[in-house]
Amino acid sequence: MAHPRKWRSPRARNPQTQAKIRRDTIWQIALPMGLALIVVLVLMVLLILPSGAGARGPWAAVSLMILIIPTAIAGLVVLALLAGANVGVWFGLSKLPPYFKVAQDYVALAGGYVQDAAKKASDAVVSTRSFVAGVKRAAAEARALLPFRRTS
Repeated sequence: MAHPRKWRSPRARNPQTQAKIRRDTIWQIALPMGLALIVVLVLMVLLILPSGAGARGPWAAVSLMILIIPTAIAGLVVLALLAGANVGVWFGLSKLPPYFKVAQDYVALAGGYVQDAAKKASDAVVSTRSFVAGVKRAAAEARALLPFRRTS
């Protein structure tokens, strides 16, 4: 079993390197993000003002086109799926009827075999029951012919 590692406190960072990292972070991340945010806010204010009404139309058209593109792509996918389904149905209707007739014949044949087997099984049960009923009736008639009868 391996020995557990002892916990070590984090090493102290070099203050000059830490200062350089902070300075680079400000220049490479924070400043560009801040400038982009300011530009977007200025553009939004200019578009919202009444004097920006002329500039809103083209931006609205561009936004509408950007919104319509995914819907058009989804519509084309659905159209392609429907076209494929139509081709499949056409192919099925033109090529499959002979195979359906063969399948229908086999099902009718199997149905005949099942009916024959069911008839044999039911005939055996019916003949056995009718034999038992005949024996009971013959016994009852034989008892009726005997002169003595028990009275309870």
